[in-house]
Amino acid sequence: MNSKTTIATAFVLALTTPAHALNNGKDQKLIKTIVASIIVGANCSDDYEPAEGGLMRYGDTIGVSDTLRLLDATREWFALKRGDQYDRSKLIPEVSDAVNRTLGDYLELYKTHGKKLCDALGPSLVQSGVLRQRSTR
Repeated sequence: MNSKTTIATAFVLALTTPAHALNNGKDQKLIKTIVASIIVGANCSDDYEPAEGGLMRYGDTIGVSDTLRLLDATREWFALKRGDQYDRSKLIPEVSDAVNRTLGDYLELYKTHGKKLCDALGPSLVQSGVLRQRSTR
């Protein structure tokens, strides 16, 4: 294979092969924040609710290059784990691995600390715009 063919092949592969999802600490921070918001939302539901568009804005704010793709991959991982229908083409192995590990870590912390975890994570997720304080009526 000559050098032009090699370059052309590499270019085509770069365009058609998904980039590795967790390219930097920002991507990992977004995954941890998504999982934390799910844990807080599920276990502290009387106190917090999702902020509409909050995760997308948060990812964009911290400089994630493809926030939507990471959100989609995480959503599909949770659908798979719940036994719901999921879009396999949106799963990203690195994201699945990171979500699985992070979820395990947060669940262990919740088992150990319970409501204290809500008290620790909730306000920071509100401050970052991912969650909002549930209104009391």
